[in-house]
Amino acid sequence: MHKPLPFVVLVLLCALTFTSCTRQRDTQNAAVAIRNSTLEEVPSEPENVPPVIPVKAAPEKKPIAQLERMLRTFGPKAEHFTYDPQLPIHVDCAKGSTLDFDPGSFVYSGTQTPVTSPVDIEVTEYLTESDFILGGLATLCGKELLETGGMLFIAATADGRDVEIKDGMYYNITLPSATNKDGMQLFYGEEGSNGTNWLLAARGTLMENQKYNSFYTSDINVKYWKEEPSGKVNFPGGIKKMYEYLHERMELPPGFENVKLHATSYVNITVDAKGKLSKIYTPKQIKTYGDEQLVDIFSAMPDWEASLHPSEKKKLLYPVKLDYVRDPSQITITENASMRVEKQNYSAMNITDGYLLTASKLGWINCDRFVQPGNELVAMFIPVDSTVDATLRIVFKDIRSVMGGIRYSNGFVVTNVPKDEPITIISMIQENGKVRVAMQETTVEERTYAELIYKDATKDDLQNMFESLNEPAIGKEATAMR
Repeated sequence: MHKPLPFVVLVLLCALTFTSCTRQRDTQNAAVAIRNSTLEEVPSEPENVPPVIPVKAAPEKKPIAQLERMLRTFGPKAEHFTYDPQLPIHVDCAKGSTLDFDPGSFVYSGTQTPVTSPVDIEVTEYLTESDFILGGLATLCGKELLETGGMLFIAATADGRDVEIKDGMYYNITLPSATNKDGMQLFYGEEGSNGTNWLLAARGTLMENQKYNSFYTSDINVKYWKEEPSGKVNFPGGIKKMYEYLHERMELPPGFENVKLHATSYVNITVDAKGKLSKIYTPKQIKTYGDEQLVDIFSAMPDWEASLHPSEKKKLLYPVKLDYVRDPSQITITENASMRVEKQNYSAMNITDGYLLTASKLGWINCDRFVQPGNELVAMFIPVDSTVDATLRIVFKDIRSVMGGIRYSNGFVVTNVPKDEPITIISMIQENGKVRVAMQETTVEERTYAELIYKDATKDDLQNMFESLNEPAIGKEATAMR
């Protein structure tokens, strides 16, 4: 007997709702997971798979999350530290990472209410290939491959409530590394339309085509940019006179002694046909300690010389370099960050045996650089029995990068892999209550890798096998990056 159509539709809707809620609940607390087999249903048929890779989906979909969850119980453990948030905070983590916070850095999440009760800071370090594998982490920004200098997960609570970094404040992170490389930047882990992903922290902050003037408040040589501004408006006497005007009126803040600190403030102004200045401001995304004083000085300037149509106005931007002097022991992390163009805050600085990052958010932190492979990108297929729970990692030998694959009912497809790169394929399955693992060194080709040999493995076996991958990457220092 056939069910009425409305009943069938209702059952389908209930099933979809249950599946959606279950998947959302499962993924809420997941790591920045490889979008291979971790917490997704098995698709019935892969898309855009090259013809050389034979993929035919089995009719039955299999759950695949249990093995991945179990592996993460073997991975790095969180450390907890408790501090007074009204004092400077320095955190030393077990594997060598450090965190430094200014007093007053923490506010309750979703508010700007300062935290005054003791704050619990949670840090999990992911610094080796073994950590990446067991933590379910990949080094991808969208479909682009990243080379990593290390990852952290940072969270904080106070009074049983989540806390975050106050708007406009920064904190410092150091990550230990045996092989410092140029071009490393700060990435945050965020949820996107395609799942959790590493996103460049500095995106959208670059100001292009800037011309820098120089102006100093301390008693050293005064330098000027001698080109006149384009257009038909001028400060009376010209650009040099304008910077002399600024120099005479900027006041050195008290306590600025013994060491030079640099900042560049960007002052926007609008000049009308009568030489009147209006709309004087500095951009919100690039802040310095000199912004307010410069806006006040520009606001008090005499009328400019103008030769414009009566209804015409001229918009101008003047970068002003400041060179203040101050006792370094009194400089906060946030002040240091505000003295730089914002994009510079998110570039990693090479320090002795590691990287220094300046961040403005908690959560997933990654020190990475983009890898632009010289070879074409191809797809790989690793067959896996459709009846078993499975997961996959691709670990690169010459770059510190890890990829996963998308699980289909009869195997994994890994796309956008640089051809001819040396790699280790790590395929793990769970059947009859046992974990079995296959590790094979090979090079990337667009083909099916069906020759993997599996053997039983305990927790200790897995950790020892993955630790063998932790040797520093060599030989590819010339790999193109951006």
